[in-house]
Amino acid sequence: MNAELLSRRETLLRYMVKGSKLQVVAEEMTKDISDLVEREKQIAVIRRDWNNRERWIENVVRLQNSSFLAELIAGMNEAMKHCWIEGLREKNNASVRVAALRSIIMGESRVGLLLMKVGVIQVAPQQIESTVTLAELPFEGDPELKKALLAETERQRLEKEKQNVKP
Repeated sequence: MNAELLSRRETLLRYMVKGSKLQVVAEEMTKDISDLVEREKQIAVIRRDWNNRERWIENVVRLQNSSFLAELIAGMNEAMKHCWIEGLREKNNASVRVAALRSIIMGESRVGLLLMKVGVIQVAPQQIESTVTLAELPFEGDPELKKALLAETERQRLEKEKQNVKP
């Protein structure tokens, strides 16, 4: 990877982890290009590069020292902090609160994925388990209702297994 490409990808990554929109980032990165045709070409290249980030993001982060990774995570945390502030500020606007929470969840997921990509945290094997948790349901105080629900859940599970066994 040449130095210019590495620099462009670093800059792109720094902007994007802060929650910036791709078009705004691409325009900011190409603001010094006076030829409009060339600028549009470079914006398209930046957009395509971001869409193919799975191929290069790990290498860009690993090529840098640990302060680059810390900077990326700090940028994501800063963006999530602003989402918390906006979500709490808009007590009466449910859609804003939902959007803020969605952004926070996405940010936390991105931090985790980034840390997994660079090997800071180990990738856990993917397992899908079907479990039923009744601990926080309102009928926890009624043991008979809980017992009936557990029995019904088990009956449905066995019925499903029988259906899957048939050719």
